This record gives sequence, C-alpha cells and structure tokens, in this order.
Amino acid sequence: MEHGLKTVRLTGRGIVAWLVLAGCTAMAQQDAPVNPELAEGLRYVRGLQDLRLPDMADLVITDLEARFPDARAHVARLKLEGDLARGLFDKVVAVIKAEKDQNSVETWAMKLALADAYYAYGKYPEAKQHYEAFFAAFAKDTPAALQTFYNESAYKYAQMLLYLKDLKGALAAYERVLQGKLEKHVERQCMAEMADVGLRLAKETEAVKAREEIYKKVEAVADKLLWVQDIWFGKAIVLKAHVAMLRGKPDVAKKLVDDYMATLQAIHQALVEQEAETGEPLTRVSPMSECRYLLAAMLQEESRRLMEQPGYDRDAVLSMLIGTKGADGKRKGDGAYQHFINVFLKYPESAWAAEAGERAEQIRLVIAEVFGGTITASVTPEQTAKVRAIQYRDARLLFAQGQIENAKARLLRVLNQFPDASESVGALGDLARCYMQTIIDNPDDELYADLVIGHLAERFSQRPETRGLAGDEIVRLAEFWLEGGRADKRAHVYDLFFINFPTHAMASSYMLSFGERRYQEKDYPAALSYFRQVEQAYSNSPAAFAAMNRIASIYEEMNDVTNQIAAIEAYVGALAGRDRPGQELMNARYRQAQAYKTYGTELLKDATNETAVVAGNQWIGRAAVAYSQLADVLKDPANPYQANDAEKKANASLREAALYNMAYCLSQVNRPAANVPAIRQRAIAAYENLVNSFPKSPLAPTALIQVGSLWTIMRDAAKAEATLSRLLKDYPDANEARSALPMIADNLMKLGMREEAVPRYRQMFAETGGKYSDLDLLRAAQVLTTAKEYDLAQQGLDRVLARAREPAILAPARLAQGNLLLARGQYTAAVEALKAFIEDFAGYALMVDANELLCRAASEAGMREEDDLKRKLLFNDAVDAIKQVQQRRTNQIEVAQSDIEVGRLMARKARAEVAFNKPAAAEDSRGRAIISYQAFIDSTDPSNLALAPLVETAYFESVPLLLEHKRWRFAAENCEAYLNSFPRGRYITQMRTWLNQAHIEMGTSAQPAPGAATTASPPAEPPAAEPAPVESAPAAGS
Repeated sequence: MEHGLKTVRLTGRGIVAWLVLAGCTAMAQQDAPVNPELAEGLRYVRGLQDLRLPDMADLVITDLEARFPDARAHVARLKLEGDLARGLFDKVVAVIKAEKDQNSVETWAMKLALADAYYAYGKYPEAKQHYEAFFAAFAKDTPAALQTFYNESAYKYAQMLLYLKDLKGALAAYERVLQGKLEKHVERQCMAEMADVGLRLAKETEAVKAREEIYKKVEAVADKLLWVQDIWFGKAIVLKAHVAMLRGKPDVAKKLVDDYMATLQAIHQALVEQEAETGEPLTRVSPMSECRYLLAAMLQEESRRLMEQPGYDRDAVLSMLIGTKGADGKRKGDGAYQHFINVFLKYPESAWAAEAGERAEQIRLVIAEVFGGTITASVTPEQTAKVRAIQYRDARLLFAQGQIENAKARLLRVLNQFPDASESVGALGDLARCYMQTIIDNPDDELYADLVIGHLAERFSQRPETRGLAGDEIVRLAEFWLEGGRADKRAHVYDLFFINFPTHAMASSYMLSFGERRYQEKDYPAALSYFRQVEQAYSNSPAAFAAMNRIASIYEEMNDVTNQIAAIEAYVGALAGRDRPGQELMNARYRQAQAYKTYGTELLKDATNETAVVAGNQWIGRAAVAYSQLADVLKDPANPYQANDAEKKANASLREAALYNMAYCLSQVNRPAANVPAIRQRAIAAYENLVNSFPKSPLAPTALIQVGSLWTIMRDAAKAEATLSRLLKDYPDANEARSALPMIADNLMKLGMREEAVPRYRQMFAETGGKYSDLDLLRAAQVLTTAKEYDLAQQGLDRVLARAREPAILAPARLAQGNLLLARGQYTAAVEALKAFIEDFAGYALMVDANELLCRAASEAGMREEDDLKRKLLFNDAVDAIKQVQQRRTNQIEVAQSDIEVGRLMARKARAEVAFNKPAAAEDSRGRAIISYQAFIDSTDPSNLALAPLVETAYFESVPLLLEHKRWRFAAENCEAYLNSFPRGRYITQMRTWLNQAHIEMGTSAQPAPGAATTASPPAEPPAAEPAPVESAPAAGS
C-alpha cells in the first residue's frame, strides 16, 4: 500500500498513477529541512535502514544530532524508524513511554513514527488509536516542526480508512488533510481524491438527503478545481459529469463533457508530449480516458433503458451502441462501443481500460445476439498485446503496493479478459497470494487460494510455452505458504507440482528434497514414497541415484534387512551401469556386504532350527566373499574409483574395513562343523594380514583382540597369550590393550569354558594398580552375573563399591548389586537394595531399569511371603514400580515389554494367592493377568516384525492362565490364533498340546489349524561361500 503523496491515487478506481508535472513535488517533501546537508544526511540514514544496516544508521544519527540540534524532531523519528522497520514495536513503545514530556515535539514525532509503522504492518486498530490521539492533540494549531508529520499522517490515515472500506471516515480524513498547510498542487490532488471518495460514498448511501449533501460537497470541490486549467481541471469536469449521472441526468453529463472536450483534449495532448519527453506514463492520469468512458457508459445505460420498454426503437438503440448514421448511411464513430474500444486501446494505462474492454465485449454480444449483426473491430494483435501487458502490469502493481482488496478485483477482471495469456501465470500467483493474506479476516479465502493454485497448475501445465513459468510459480506459492506457517499447505501445493509438472527441470530435485526432509524427520513411509517416485520417474537423473541411496539407508535404519538388501543391490547395479561410477560405487558395495553380514548374523542369533543356522551361515559366507572382492578391487592404487586425494583416502579406509569384516565373517561361520577349524585358521590369517599390512590402522588392535579370542576358542592358550602380549607391546595405549583380558574372559564364559574364564576374572579383580578401571570391573561383574557366577561377580562389585565415588560409576554399580541379589534369589534383600537405589538416585536415567528389577524382585518376594499384609505391600511395590516403567517408556518395543511384565506380575500374584490358600484372590489376580496379556495381543499387529516375538510370548504365557482359569474356549481360540499368525513359531508344539487339552475339556475335537502364508519372503538363500565351523567366535565389534 502506497504511503506517501509522491503519486496520484485515483481512489475512486483503486489505481495508483505517477504524476510528474512541472513544479509538482510530493507532500513528503514539504517542510523538508532547509539545510541541504541535513536533508542529505536524513536521506542517507533512511537508505541505511532500508538496507537493514541499523548499526551504521545509528552512527550517522548520532553525528546528525551533534551537528544539527534544531532538527531534534526529525532525528528522534529516525532513531525509532530503524527498530520499527524490524517490527520491534514493544521496544519503541517503551522508549516513548520513557520520555518525560509526552507532548513535546520530539515525542509526538516518535508517536507518529510508531503509528506509521503500525499502518505499514497492517496493525490498523493500533495505528488508528495513535493517529486520532495526534489529531485531537493538535486540532487547532500544529507546531511548525510537526507540520510535515501532520500532513503525511493525515493522508496515511485517510488511505488506511479507505483500505478498511470506511468511506465516511475517509471523507472526513481528507477534509482534515485539506486543513493542513499544503502546497497548491498537493492541495488540488487531495481535493480530487476527496471528491472521488465522495462519489463512492454517495453510491452506497441510501438516504436521499444525505446523498444529496455528498453531491453538493463533491460539486463544491469540483468548482474549486475548475479555477486552474491543469490536470485537475479535467478531473473537475469528470466529477461534475459523474454527479449529473448519479442524479439521473445523463443529458447534463453529456453536455458537460461535450462543452469542455476541447480543453480536455488539450490537457491530454500536453500529457502526451511530456510523456514523450520524460518517459513517465503520464497519460495514465489523463482526464480523456475517464471522460470517454463516462460518455460510453451513459450511452450504454440509456440503450439498456430503452431496450427494457416494449416496442423500443431499434435504430435508436443501435445509434447509441455503435454510432449514429451519417448522410451516406454509414455509422459514425460516436457510439458507446467506439468510445469503449478507444479507451481500451488508446489509454491502456488508465484505470478505465479494463472495464472498457469488458463493456465493449458486452456490446458486441448484444449486437450479435439481439440484432443478428457483427462488429468488425480493427484491433491488431500488437495492440491487444500492449493492452494486455499494461493491464496485467497495473493489476500486479496493486498487489506489490499492498492494496490487497483492490488487487483482487483488478486481477480477477484482467484474468477474465485474457485467461490464457502467458502473463496470467504471474497474475494467478499474485491472486492466490492475495487470498492467502486475507484468510484471517475471511476464512473462505483459503478455499479460493486453493482453487486459484489448482487452476494454475492444471491449466498452464498443459501448454509447453507456459509449463516452465507455471511450475516455477507453483513452487513460489508453496514456499509462500510456508512463510505463513502453513507447512501442510506447502506440502499440498508441492504435490500439485509433482503431479502436473513431472517434466519440470527441477521436479526431481524438489521431490528429492521433500523425501530428504521426511527422512531427516524419521517419517520413513513418506520419505520412501518420494524417493520411490524419484527412482522410477527420473531413472536417468543424478537424483535417482541419491534416492536409491536413501531407500537403502531407510530400510537399514528400520532394521528391515530383507528390503535393505534388495534396495542396496538395486543401487549397486545402477551405479555399476554408469560410465564413471566413481567412489560412490565402492561405498555402496561396502554397504551391500554389510547388509549381507547383518542378515546372516540375525539369522544365526534367532535360529531355532538347523535350517535357519545353515541359511545364516550362507549369508555370512556371502558377506565374506563381498568384502574380499571389494578389498581386491581397492588393492590396486590406480583403480578407477577415485578422482582425488580425498577419495583415495576414503577408499583406503574402506579397504581396511573390508579386510577386517571379511575376517570377522569367517570367524562367525559355524557350519559345516567339519570345516570349522580350517575356517577359523583362515580368519586368523585374515586378521593378521590386516595388522601386518596396516599396522597403524585403528582396526589393528581390535583385529588382535579377535585373533586372541579365536585362539582361545580353539583352546590354544599359548597362542592366545602370545597374541595378547603382542597387543600390549605394539599398542600399549589402545583401549583394546586394556580390555583384552576382560574380552577374552567374556568370550570364554560365553563358550561355556568356565574353568578357563574364571582365572582371568580373578586376575582382573586381583590387580591392584590402575590397569583396570572401575568400569572394566563393573562390566566384568555384570557378565559374571549373567553367567550365574554369582560369588565371583560379588567380588568384583565389592571392589567397585568400595572405591567408586563418581555417580557415573556408583549408580550402575548399586543397580548391578540389586540385580545380582535378584539373580541369586535373595528377593527381600534385592527389594531393599533397589528401593534404596531409587531413593538415592532419583531422576537418573537408570530409574526405568531399577523399577523393572524392583517389580520382579518385589513380586518374587511376595510369592514367598506368608504374612498377608507384607505380601500385599510387596505386590503393591511391584505394581508401583511397573507403573513408573510404563510412564517412562516411549519406544514401542519397550512399551510392549512393560505391558507383558504387568501380566507376569499379576500371574505371580495369583500363584502366591494359590500357594497361601486364597482362591478368590488368586482368581482375581489371574483374571487381571489374562486381561493384560489379551489387551496387548488384541492391540498389536502380529505382522509387525519388531513386536512379533513379544506377541508370541504373550500368547505362550497367557494360554496356561486361561486353562487354569477354565476358560477353555478362549484358550482354544488363542491357540488357533497363534498357529495362524505364527505357522513357524517358537511354541507350535506346546500350542497344539494346549489346543487339544482345551478341546478335550470342551468335549470337542481339535481341527488342524490352517497354515498361514508369510507376507514377505527373505532373500533367496545364496550358496555357501565357505564350509563353516560349528561355533561362532564372539564379536568384539564389527
């Protein structure tokens, strides 16, 4: 929205036009500082503020204050304008309130600056309050220092009221503007604008008397304007003609225009000449366009009036519409159509051109449909293009100036006139932005914005010449939504872009960026949708490779190994097909091998039968082969997969990792049993080759740890000790050197070689120096607890607890002590220890683990407690503990585990009640346990791979409770549901037994449960890469 009077605003038509006439200056320039140096300094400050350089502006302001003490009002205002430009209203309000004299010139200058800023930011109620307070304070006399501010603020206030559609208030505001001390040309401009506002108000005023008062006021203004033959003289003629038309006197209006036509033409010609000299669009404000439009409108309205009468004079109507006939019988060019066409073509910059074009089209349709004739207009394509360009330019200018409502109307009009022009693209974008900015006041405008954007996308994407422009505009609109805080609408508009502009140059990049954003937000389903579209629709673009890379990463992060393998294999294949795949292919091949290793490791970890063990070995072997092949490719220093030193360094690291992981995979193979010793020897050789080839590799100490573990497994203590010695000698400062003994002891324990492991733990606990930290000892004690070596574990914990002082060690050690007591079956002591821990370390992250242990310990102690009250208190402790766990769990697996633990707790309580002859209480607790298990089963999808094992557990633990509860039918249904959901589950045999038992109790026979086909198959099992050993070497990290 224009805020100054550097332009002429024809408010009656809602268009801004520049007025550059001889001697014309802007109101903003009135009463400017007389000292040219001061004026230049003020302009410089404003320039710095516009460039968002407030610090530099402040320095200049300080200098101006010192040099020009009489310009305090101007300087005070400038100080605040920097902050106001950044919207720091609260800061400015505080500064103003701090002024001692609230009525000083300087303070009022600041208040007006604040009002102007409120106005500029659309905070109209606040602006109105400050403007009115100012006008009230200086209603009679305005200080000279504030005269400029008064004039500008009065004008801005009038413009604001116009924007708010308060025509009556705006008219009064213009009267206040004219009360100020204005230069003559500015005064005449304001008078013309005020009269325009009066005409608009008169049209909306129903009371005849009130309307006539407004007409008189407009005529009085027009009469004053007639005293000087300048541009406003022509405006005065138009104003008086308008009043005559509104009074229902078209003849009077026409006579006025005809009588002064020569003068109007002279004014117009002067503007044409000055426009040619200056290059400024001065003809835009020519009175001729409005006069000719008014003449045409009068003729058109009169023709409509005649046509409404029965038996109207057709020739009279035609004379009004297309001109009277001359002596030769031909129509003259004095009809409404000719006037409208002249305005449309000769005055395209005017405010009347668009409506003139519309009305000319109305007349053409009347001539064709009512009179059966045709109008041949000599309008060239070049003329139409010029008019179209100007009309679109002016309509969009309104939006750029912030005249949102006026812009809406003008944009709609020109879009209806020229719907398929290339200029329509930007105009539709501006129209959509208009609606976006008025949603708060008009919620329906959101729907209109959607309709405009949809129209833009669907219509202009079909034409090659506008497709690129339209696609760019749609993207800008999407980002405009985001600026307004509507990320949801942004996503919707981008979806329109992707659907309608698939061949846009940036489509793949935008779609990829959307997928990347969803990926970073961990919204994997949405990210996969975008990445899949990029992969399929833009398979030959660089974006497709980035998308395939991310698809593999997503499945990896989701722990969906089967889909990860399929994705990474597709990615590797696509990269290999490129002319120069580069280092990216090496990275992808390493990730491919990693996926094989992960899948094989998981199969071995979860294997419950020989088939799964063999499959796991095959995938581990496949990974070993992939690592080996990758290492062989990278062995050549001149390989074609590195373009610079950075890529050479990256490939060197990949080779080291590939060699390490090849050895690791070999160490994990455990089938066929006969080949295990040989395979382990190969693994040892591979690890040692890595250490010898890359002695400075960060993987070398870890490789030696693995070698020592393998020699330990192979029961060659001498070589294991020799390897440990080499580690201590060659890498004394490595973390692996310190952890070598705990690692070997841990591996031995896992292999069941207790006799070999225990001495090593004792050696650790006996060491009196600082070789093994409290954390090392604590970890050893935790491993021993898991291995049920309770006495030795207690030795380690005693040592840690005796010397630990830091909470980071003391807290987990105390928790480990409670866990050890629980594991040893010392439930009461465990309860006391865990409750003390919870009290001493409240707020620690370990609280969840502590409450889980307390739940188990208290419920186990309760099962054994004969005293009713004590037993009740123990189970209450257990219930309170599990509630604490549930409140803190967020991960879906952990939440599920806590749900199952509730069922277990109730089951333990039921068993205790049975043991102590409390049948009613036992039945109640058992029922609660069943409800807990069943709620989890019913609310969990068994096809969810992450939760499926827990669903199996819930079935397995709930069915015996149902049988004990004599709920035979429910027990049978759960057994059948399990067999359907898990046809290869862990508990098939037991479930079938329980199913038969339930049917026997019901007196029915069990039907074989139908097998359920799996919804996803694992990758095809590859041929075994190597014969495999029986036992897997424990992992030290891979």
